[in-house]
Formats: sequence, structure tokens, C-alpha cells
Amino acid sequence: MKLTVCGCGTGHLERVERSWWMRLLFPGRRLYYCSACRSTRLVRKVLRARADTAAREVAGVR
Repeated sequence: MKLTVCGCGTGHLERVERSWWMRLLFPGRRLYYCSACRSTRLVRKVLRARADTAAREVAGVR
């Protein structure tokens, strides 16, 4: 489980219910599963446009 958004874009992200300890330790973060890279991420609430822009920058696409 990582604390950053992956470079796959938000189209692959699915919201997953957090455990009680995740809610306690990370109240401002949400748990997401990326179906493209099959990773679980505990990140701040994802804003679609902003996350897609960041993913394109990571991939080197403009």
C-alpha cells in the first residue's frame, strides 16, 4: 500500500472501504484500488482532472 497516486490515471481507480485503523491514522485519506497496475493506494481524495494531469506528467505525455 502506497501513499501516492499511481501514473495510470483516475479512470482505473476504484474506491475501497477503509479499515477502522486506516480511518483513525489517516482521516484525510481515502483507499483506492487501481485495476491497471493492481495496487492499493491510500491517498488524499482524488480530484479527477488534477490526478489525470499528474498522471500524464509522470508518463511524459502532454
